[in-house]
Amino acid sequence: MNSDKLIKRIVIVSNGFDLAHGLKTSYFNFAHKYRDNATIKQFHQYVDFLDAENPFVDENGEIKNITWYSFELNMERLITWNFQKEIGMGNIADNETIFNLNCIFADLEELLKKY
Repeated sequence: MNSDKLIKRIVIVSNGFDLAHGLKTSYFNFAHKYRDNATIKQFHQYVDFLDAENPFVDENGEIKNITWYSFELNMERLITWNFQKEIGMGNIADNETIFNLNCIFADLEELLKKY
Protein backbone atom coordinates (compact mmCIF):
# COMPACT_ATOMS: atom_id res chain seq x y z
CA MET A 1 0.00 0.00 0.00
CA ASN A 2 1.30 3.39 -0.92
CA SER A 3 1.86 5.51 2.21
CA ASP A 4 0.98 8.68 0.28
CA LYS A 5 -2.62 7.44 0.07
CA LEU A 6 -3.01 6.67 3.75
CA ILE A 7 -5.39 8.89 5.62
CA LYS A 8 -3.63 10.30 8.61
CA ARG A 9 -6.46 10.78 11.02
CA ILE A 10 -7.08 9.39 14.44
CA VAL A 11 -10.46 9.30 16.12
CA ILE A 12 -10.47 8.85 19.87
CA VAL A 13 -13.74 7.89 21.46
CA SER A 14 -13.73 7.65 25.21
CA ASN A 15 -15.69 8.75 28.20
CA GLY A 16 -14.79 12.32 29.07
CA PHE A 17 -12.74 13.10 25.96
CA ASP A 18 -15.19 15.83 24.94
CA LEU A 19 -15.25 17.36 28.42
CA ALA A 20 -11.45 17.22 28.68
CA HIS A 21 -11.34 19.43 25.61
CA GLY A 22 -13.71 22.02 27.01
CA LEU A 23 -16.80 21.02 25.07
CA LYS A 24 -20.06 21.84 26.87
CA THR A 25 -21.54 18.35 26.45
CA SER A 26 -22.45 17.40 30.03
CA TYR A 27 -26.05 16.93 31.10
CA PHE A 28 -25.61 19.94 33.37
CA ASN A 29 -24.67 22.09 30.36
CA PHE A 30 -27.65 20.81 28.38
CA ALA A 31 -30.14 21.23 31.23
CA HIS A 32 -28.74 24.63 32.18
CA LYS A 33 -29.10 25.92 28.60
CA TYR A 34 -32.76 24.85 28.56
CA ARG A 35 -33.48 25.48 32.26
CA ASP A 36 -36.50 27.65 31.44
CA ASN A 37 -37.94 25.09 29.03
CA ALA A 38 -41.24 23.62 30.24
CA THR A 39 -40.25 20.07 29.25
CA ILE A 40 -36.98 20.19 31.21
CA LYS A 41 -38.82 21.59 34.23
CA GLN A 42 -41.50 18.91 33.99
CA PHE A 43 -38.91 16.14 33.66
CA HIS A 44 -37.06 17.42 36.74
CA GLN A 45 -40.33 17.62 38.69
CA TYR A 46 -41.12 13.98 37.91
CA VAL A 47 -37.62 12.90 38.93
CA ASP A 48 -37.79 14.90 42.14
CA PHE A 49 -41.21 13.38 42.86
CA LEU A 50 -39.83 9.85 42.53
CA ASP A 51 -36.68 10.52 44.51
CA ALA A 52 -37.05 13.51 46.80
CA GLU A 53 -33.72 12.71 48.47
CA ASN A 54 -31.78 13.11 45.20
CA PRO A 55 -33.45 15.93 43.29
CA PHE A 56 -32.15 17.35 39.99
CA VAL A 57 -32.75 20.85 41.32
CA ASP A 58 -31.35 22.13 44.60
CA GLU A 59 -33.21 24.07 47.29
CA ASN A 60 -32.41 27.35 45.48
CA GLY A 61 -33.91 26.14 42.22
CA GLU A 62 -30.52 25.64 40.58
CA ILE A 63 -29.82 22.56 38.47
CA LYS A 64 -27.37 20.22 40.15
CA ASN A 65 -24.34 18.85 38.34
CA ILE A 66 -26.11 15.67 37.19
CA THR A 67 -24.56 13.22 34.74
CA TRP A 68 -26.00 11.74 31.55
CA TYR A 69 -26.08 8.41 33.38
CA SER A 70 -28.43 9.90 35.98
CA PHE A 71 -30.58 11.37 33.21
CA GLU A 72 -30.92 7.98 31.48
CA LEU A 73 -31.46 6.13 34.75
CA ASN A 74 -34.26 8.51 35.70
CA MET A 75 -35.93 8.10 32.31
CA GLU A 76 -35.99 4.35 33.00
CA ARG A 77 -37.31 4.92 36.53
CA LEU A 78 -40.15 7.09 35.20
CA ILE A 79 -41.16 4.44 32.69
CA THR A 80 -41.04 1.69 35.33
CA TRP A 81 -43.02 3.78 37.83
CA ASN A 82 -45.70 4.59 35.28
CA PHE A 83 -45.88 1.01 33.98
CA GLN A 84 -46.42 -0.28 37.52
CA LYS A 85 -49.09 2.36 38.13
CA GLU A 86 -50.82 1.58 34.83
CA ILE A 87 -51.16 -2.12 35.63
CA GLY A 88 -52.35 -1.45 39.16
CA MET A 89 -49.17 -2.36 41.06
CA GLY A 90 -48.25 1.16 42.10
CA ASN A 91 -49.78 3.18 44.86
CA ILE A 92 -49.19 6.67 43.50
CA ALA A 93 -52.44 8.50 42.84
CA ASP A 94 -51.59 10.45 39.72
CA ASN A 95 -53.22 10.83 36.30
CA GLU A 96 -50.03 10.76 34.18
CA THR A 97 -49.85 8.08 31.52
CA ILE A 98 -47.21 6.46 29.37
CA PHE A 99 -48.48 8.68 26.56
CA ASN A 100 -47.65 11.83 28.57
CA LEU A 101 -44.18 10.58 29.40
CA ASN A 102 -43.62 9.70 25.76
CA CYS A 103 -44.51 13.28 24.87
CA ILE A 104 -41.93 14.53 27.37
CA PHE A 105 -39.34 12.10 26.00
CA ALA A 106 -40.12 13.20 22.42
CA ASP A 107 -39.70 16.85 23.43
CA LEU A 108 -36.41 15.99 25.17
CA GLU A 109 -35.26 14.25 21.99
CA GLU A 110 -35.92 17.41 19.97
CA LEU A 111 -34.05 19.53 22.52
CA LEU A 112 -31.11 17.15 22.36
CA LYS A 113 -31.06 17.38 18.57
CA LYS A 114 -31.03 21.19 18.79
CA TYR A 115 -28.29 21.14 21.42
